[in-house]
Amino acid sequence: MELAITSPGKIRYDRFNLENTTSKTNLADVFNLRMDQYLNEFNLFIAHFNRIPNFIHEININCKRANQWFINHYQAEIKDFYYSKLYLRQNKNAELDDIFYFLYEDLIVDFDTNNSKVRFLFRITEESKVNRIISEIKKF
Repeated sequence: MELAITSPGKIRYDRFNLENTTSKTNLADVFNLRMDQYLNEFNLFIAHFNRIPNFIHEININCKRANQWFINHYQAEIKDFYYSKLYLRQNKNAELDDIFYFLYEDLIVDFDTNNSKVRFLFRITEESKVNRIISEIKKF
């Protein structure tokens, strides 16, 4: 039987408190040693918010342009960020690769420039806010 969620915002998700049912993530677990990634976005979310996130993944995004647009439009909402710079595609200068932004109640936006992907992780943030950002980023 397939689960049909027509309005995820109406599902009650506070039936149990993860602080009582799970152990706090070890901060070292946020680093991801696989596939040359700097941080694991799921472990990072759990370490910051102690919740399992909802996840939306967008592909084929020009992350350099989308990131610049994002900074210009959401600078006031950005609470924190992390990034990595790598030597990509035989370039002589290091370039931004993974950029993690924290916004709103618990939204992480991860621009993966090397793979042209943007990932959205959230649990409490209203999905309408996330979808608004996604609709704009898809233009890139």
